[in-house]
Amino acid sequence: MCSDMMEYEPKPDLEKSSGNSDSFQINEDRQTVYASKVTLSSNVSGAVQMRFSNTGTAGTWSSWIPYSASHNWIIEYNSFSSCTVYAEFMDADANITQMNDSIYFINRIIPDLPVPDSGFGDKISISADGYTVAVTATDYAASKDTIFIFHRENDEWIQVFRTDLPDFIRDIALSPDGMYFAASTSTNTLSDQIIHFFKKTGTVWSAVSDSANITNEGFGESIDFSYNSDYLAVSRYKSENGKVDIFLPKSGYGWYLSLSYSDYTPDDNTNDWFGRTVKFLKNSSTLIVTAPNRRNVNSGNGFMTNPYGAILICGFNGTDWDIPSSYDNTSTAIYLSADIGSLNFNHEISENGNLILLTSAQYNSGKGYSAMFQKNGSSWTQTEITPHPSFSPLISNDRFGISGGIDSLNSNIYIGCMRSTGSVSKYQISDIANPQLFTFSELENNDKFGYSMDISDDGRYIAAGAPGKTVNSTSKSGAVYILNSN
Repeated sequence: MCSDMMEYEPKPDLEKSSGNSDSFQINEDRQTVYASKVTLSSNVSGAVQMRFSNTGTAGTWSSWIPYSASHNWIIEYNSFSSCTVYAEFMDADANITQMNDSIYFINRIIPDLPVPDSGFGDKISISADGYTVAVTATDYAASKDTIFIFHRENDEWIQVFRTDLPDFIRDIALSPDGMYFAASTSTNTLSDQIIHFFKKTGTVWSAVSDSANITNEGFGESIDFSYNSDYLAVSRYKSENGKVDIFLPKSGYGWYLSLSYSDYTPDDNTNDWFGRTVKFLKNSSTLIVTAPNRRNVNSGNGFMTNPYGAILICGFNGTDWDIPSSYDNTSTAIYLSADIGSLNFNHEISENGNLILLTSAQYNSGKGYSAMFQKNGSSWTQTEITPHPSFSPLISNDRFGISGGIDSLNSNIYIGCMRSTGSVSKYQISDIANPQLFTFSELENNDKFGYSMDISDDGRYIAAGAPGKTVNSTSKSGAVYILNSN
């Protein structure tokens, strides 16, 4: 592995035979596997007992069992790596033959029935522990968007829920505990903007209710659950100067309150788009809200002509959210130093609230833009994040920043880019200028790998969508890949 590439490639097979006609294979000697459950095949003359191990070291071997030419086995759950299974075969005279074989494990999620051109992987949301993943497909059923929910059981991804919605899905959110799910939809004319609410009871997912229809107010453009699942924040950024609606998932998703900003002067821009994106701070109920059309303050001259955009930090006081009393407070109102505020941007927040990742895939003719904001004392510092050298300089429609996420525990940032096959770059926060690139041979042009992304709270699993991926000869049926942070 070179210094700036995280290359995931199959490794050469290790010893498969004992030197005679005996043989041992994983999954009939295939090069790759997409689930940790595999079939071990052997043909060992005179064998009466056998045992297996994923490491070949003492204390890791299975018990001796009667010899069989086929045996089910679970390989080590380590995505995008070459996994080896070690085997020992014993004959009637207690002579032992040692053999092993390797297979390349790609942790991938696909629907039970892949459909051509379905756009599976368009949006992703992952639970805090990384064991539940919600995925959308843009054209799985005729004229409908589709929601899938998968659960990892015995290291295998099982499709546990699917529902078709009549309109376009704008955003999705899976609660950190994996018990609640919400999806926002709208028609292509932005009428009938609705939030669809779902709940898991035992092992069964079901629809709870739908919100009221809201027309042309940007309702549901961004949604997010609080860490304890007590609240669901829903953007309504085109309502007056912008609002955020709060719902109560544990009380049947009843409406709770609306947040709006009222600190406006006659010469102020009344189209701030407050609430364009919403994101809860993990492990607390602090809500981060963007206002991409907000104009910064220019001392002595009122408000600037060009909108740069702002990020506001709203703290919870027990019964209500405290919106910053003024956009001028540099501790709770963060302004962009690059002029991308007039374009849609997305944001992520670190676990401790001291780091914000902002991305805009539309910036500069679709070249894209990403930046991180770090809190130093009571102020914030903005640092532009440059793409991996493979994509530098950026060109139109690279869409660098189409997706992004923060792994707080391991101090990493991940950013998607759409050039060629699509990609995900990993940045160490302490060494932001030297990213590493996730790449593996299965990717092909226009797979759109990294189009969507979400990260488990412990940072171990990064879910990255590839809605253009052809799977099992089904053209552009789409896939979601689960990457390991290490």
